[in-house]
Amino acid sequence: MSLLSMSLLALAALAAADRLVVRLQRVPGNGTHFYVGRVSVGEPKQSFSVLFDTASGHVLLPHGSCKSPACHKHQRFLPWKSATALDVNSNGLPVQKDHQLTVGHVRRDAVNLEFSQADLGEGVAEAVLVKDKVCLGNDLNQLCADVDVMAAASLEKSMFEEMPYDGIVGLGLGGLSAEAGSDFVGRLTAMHPQLRPQIGLSLGAQSGELYLGHHEVSRMAQDLTWFPVLHPEDGFWEVSVQAVRLGNRTLDSCESGCRGIIDTGASRLGVQRENFEVLRSALSTASPLVGGGCRGEDLIFDLGPMALTLRVEDYAAGNSCAPQLGALELDPKDFHGVYAFGEATLRQYYTALDWTSRRIGFAPAAKRRVALGALGREKMAPIYA
Repeated sequence: MSLLSMSLLALAALAAADRLVVRLQRVPGNGTHFYVGRVSVGEPKQSFSVLFDTASGHVLLPHGSCKSPACHKHQRFLPWKSATALDVNSNGLPVQKDHQLTVGHVRRDAVNLEFSQADLGEGVAEAVLVKDKVCLGNDLNQLCADVDVMAAASLEKSMFEEMPYDGIVGLGLGGLSAEAGSDFVGRLTAMHPQLRPQIGLSLGAQSGELYLGHHEVSRMAQDLTWFPVLHPEDGFWEVSVQAVRLGNRTLDSCESGCRGIIDTGASRLGVQRENFEVLRSALSTASPLVGGGCRGEDLIFDLGPMALTLRVEDYAAGNSCAPQLGALELDPKDFHGVYAFGEATLRQYYTALDWTSRRIGFAPAAKRRVALGALGREKMAPIYA
């Protein structure tokens, strides 16, 4: 390779270090769908399919020693096969000073994580911490960060058995992370200061993209409208909802306050249990059309400066046009008027997350071009990973 070629490659790698596009694939699971990407961990690299979850704050993978049935259904992380893996406690320090990985019976910190998901139900993970290099992209364009991975020694309940991916990469704000070293985006931006701390999310019928460090205007039909994050200390990407309407009928006036949480881990619209029956009953007025499809009014979440609108095909499905909702089991003492904007909502809007300004942006999604041909696959913008 000539010196000129080497210099051009070095410049390209430097320029690419401030942005990355990760491809997502829509995969079926438990009667719904999820958008899944890939990460690599350790050296040499171990590859995993993961859900990039805006409502959690950790990198969670099954540990190679895990005996739970759910672990054996997924690719497991093997720290002993990584030259860069280091067993750590919650303070980020090595479990044993003289060993990368623990030797013998040693007391070490464990973390219990509880999950509640609108489509897959509940799950409990008991994990130890393993610091290692977590990477997005490929060898030509890659972003890596040293992260305290939650390596699960036990995965219990239905959620983990049913999930159609190996693990989870949390994209929540810092408040959702058990400790600073497990905050993936925080670690990524600390190690790559040239990376703009923003993420864009675009979801299509069969695939999608996660834009790190920049936004793709070709995926937007209009400019972004920005909203402040409610209670950013809690770690959720949530916005204030002024009212919820079905056509001209108000279903929730939000007099005591409502919030909409961006939840890429959910397929259906999530509704807090206290409001679930009200919405289910109202949306049940959707009726089948002759020849297929459903007839019904738009479901509108009024955010003030703009509204998020779901058409009947976004919230009803099947021969009976049954409402596609998921119940959120949240303590009403701590939460009120919570709606989780999952795939059904996010497919309609390009969504932007800004860590620095603690704000969320929405823009109506531009129509995706479809390539004509024998395969009939969706035409994608140039991407990496």
